[in-house]
Amino acid sequence: MEVEKLCKEDFTDAMRGEPTVRFTIKGVVFFNKAAVKHLGLYDKKKDVYATVNICRDTKCKSDFGIFKDVEGWPLRKAPAGGVIFNNVGLARFIIDATWDRCQSHAVGGQKPSSVVFRIARLPLDDEKNKDVFALLRKKD
Repeated sequence: MEVEKLCKEDFTDAMRGEPTVRFTIKGVVFFNKAAVKHLGLYDKKKDVYATVNICRDTKCKSDFGIFKDVEGWPLRKAPAGGVIFNNVGLARFIIDATWDRCQSHAVGGQKPSSVVFRIARLPLDDEKNKDVFALLRKKD
């Protein structure tokens, strides 16, 4: 019998340790612990969570970004060091826009019940959008 060695590197999660945000069909928007740290969503000294806003590109309606904003959605503590807020309309809008971006789907393919985005390590630019971080659909 011919055998193939299965290495642990072959089964590691590419998103592990990366800042991510998950949108679910039920309206949950969850930022993992790495995202909280990367975006500075928790002020330990004041024991308060930031408020965030989601934005999208005016030319490519399925490209989204995130930034801290006093007029945004207030965050609250979630499991595993993450933060969360709820908004069914926003979450479904983002899932739909992400699903619709793909021009062809597999026969019988169904829209996912959640979508996870990696949060870019660097802001969009150094000027107007210096506080906006892109939401990336796949690992580059």
